[in-house]
Amino acid sequence: MAERVIRLEEIIEAPAAEVWKAWTTVEGLRAFLAPDAVIDVRPGGPWEIHFEPGAPAGSRGSEGCKVLEVKKGRRLVFEWNFVPGSPIRDLKTTVTVEINPFGGQCQVGLEQVGWKEGPDWDAGFAYFSQAWSLVLARLEHRFREGPIDWANPWRPPA
Repeated sequence: MAERVIRLEEIIEAPAAEVWKAWTTVEGLRAFLAPDAVIDVRPGGPWEIHFEPGAPAGSRGSEGCKVLEVKKGRRLVFEWNFVPGSPIRDLKTTVTVEINPFGGQCQVGLEQVGWKEGPDWDAGFAYFSQAWSLVLARLEHRFREGPIDWANPWRPPA
């Protein structure tokens, strides 16, 4: 059986260096991904994205995840866990973000691998297939319209 993979791409109308900063700084992540984060972009550093910063520890977002690989300006690989309350919350997949510049814009590729079998894994795969699409749409929106207002987050048209 072939390995399941979530693989998405988005063209971003911004220089690759700016898109890299969006993925690798707390300020950049706050502008499109989540209201807060604790990150250290080096192998072994934390990659904790806080979608619910005021929630109790363990329920804020990707707590306990780490950076696995960095190729500055081009490639970022990190662990990703399941949503709070999931029976497989503490298990992790691997997400790779690649930024390929061309002209004054860039292509952002996102890939999530490491899926196992079972109903909880199937539910996670379905959830993240949609969630990562929203993330890339918000990244594009951030550079086209400006940062996300987390009091009233932007949702792409259906």
